[in-house]
Amino acid sequence: MIIICNNKHMVPIASDLRLAFAQEGKRWTGARETVLSVLEKSALPISAKDIFKQVHSSGVNLASIYRTTEMLAERGIAIQVESRDGVRRFELSDRYRPHHHHVVCRDCGETRDVSGCGVKGIEARAARSTGFKIVGHQLSLTGLCPRCY
Repeated sequence: MIIICNNKHMVPIASDLRLAFAQEGKRWTGARETVLSVLEKSALPISAKDIFKQVHSSGVNLASIYRTTEMLAERGIAIQVESRDGVRRFELSDRYRPHHHHVVCRDCGETRDVSGCGVKGIEARAARSTGFKIVGHQLSLTGLCPRCY
C-alpha cells in the first residue's frame, strides 16, 4: 500500500481519494480501487489492456479501466508514459512514488526506470528563457536494449 502525506498525517492513496470523491459527491467504485491497486503494485508503466489481463476475473471491464486510468491521470494521481509502440501506459505520479525517468528500447519497446534526475538545471533555464513557471517534467530516453543491439 502506498502512503502519501496530506500535510496533516499519512494516509493511503485510496483513502485520500475516497474522501475527495465523497466531498465532490462522486462514488469511489470497486473498479477504481482495483485499477489503483494494480498501479500501486506495478514496477513499470502499464497499459489498460495489461491491467485488464491482471484483473479480468474480478469483473472489471476494459472500458472501466480506460475511464479510470484517464481519471487518475486528470487528477495527477497517475501519469501517462509515452512509448514507441503508441500504447498508452500509466504509472503513479511523483506525488506517490520516487521521481524517475525512463529508457525505452527503440526496437522492441522495452521500458526501464532510470533513477535520479539531472533535469533541474534545464528546468531553470527553460523558466528563465520562456517566463514559464515550471511545475514538472517527464523524460524518456531512447536506445537499444541488450537483446536488440
